[in-house]
Amino acid sequence: MSILTAWSTAEPQVQRPKVAQAGLTRELRIDGSREDFSVLSGGILGPKEILALTFRQDAQIRLYDRQGKRIAIVGKRGSGPGEYRSPQAQRWIDDTLWIYDNSLSRSTLVSSTGELVRVMPSSSLPQMRMWPIDSQVEIRSWIPSGRS
Repeated sequence: MSILTAWSTAEPQVQRPKVAQAGLTRELRIDGSREDFSVLSGGILGPKEILALTFRQDAQIRLYDRQGKRIAIVGKRGSGPGEYRSPQAQRWIDDTLWIYDNSLSRSTLVSSTGELVRVMPSSSLPQMRMWPIDSQVEIRSWIPSGRS
């Protein structure tokens, strides 16, 4: 009687699907220590490459150019025109930034240089949602300077 035993330690040949590879390129770095950043709540890159960063804790939006130079600090804590309790940069409309403040139930429009254009009650909001957003790029994550 003969017994034949065979085994293989090699993995079976399985066709694995090819996975697309993507890379990241650092386009801009803003030093959070030098700029005295608190907690970043979000940001939006405008059509003229102006970056609007929201700092709800400080009740302000900061505008930066393509090189990372600060253009303006928009707002402060309060409830008057140009003041916020819980601001959030929503989107750019040409060279105007739309900022919504949920706590004050109002929208504010600010120029790309940081100047107050208009303050509107939240009842104006549905019309604003109809504006085109083709050129919007939203920042979905943020790595503070000094942490890679």
